[in-house]
Amino acid sequence: MTDLASNSEAKFHFDTREVEPMSEHKVPETKPIVPDFAVIECRIEISLAANKAWEKIGIYGDAGKYLNVESQQIAGEGGIGSIRTISGSIVEVMVGKGPLSYTYTQTTGPMADFQYHGNVALDATGENTSKLTYTINYDQTKMDQPARAAAAEKIRPRFQGMVEAMKADAEASAS
Repeated sequence: MTDLASNSEAKFHFDTREVEPMSEHKVPETKPIVPDFAVIECRIEISLAANKAWEKIGIYGDAGKYLNVESQQIAGEGGIGSIRTISGSIVEVMVGKGPLSYTYTQTTGPMADFQYHGNVALDATGENTSKLTYTINYDQTKMDQPARAAAAEKIRPRFQGMVEAMKADAEASAS
């Protein structure tokens, strides 16, 4: 056996006659399934400067507080890669973060198989006002029409209630 680390004279031989050229390999043509993502946006105006509101409502582990369920951050420092649980059975990972926003995906829970992800963003609309936008996306390709309607009917009011609770919490902190 040759010690390659100490032998600078080591030569490698690769017989190219044993390898078929790539052009001879045909990949069967398949049509990709184009996903059909549902997008649900819930928005609300907040009577508080964006940076002050975000200090109160932008805490990643606090999501359950606005849904009236238990939640906690179980890993990370509140940045990308942080993990939270909601209701003890839903697991979500933060995959993006901005100064006044974060994006997450659900890895365990009822919507995990549908590539569910959400974005919470706060935009300044004036010196002492801001707009909160909570956007939910999920792949509804495999859902039939009744299931699509049922999912939207369940999600939209739940998250509209969440942004209303976030607004109330932010504005209460200003008092």
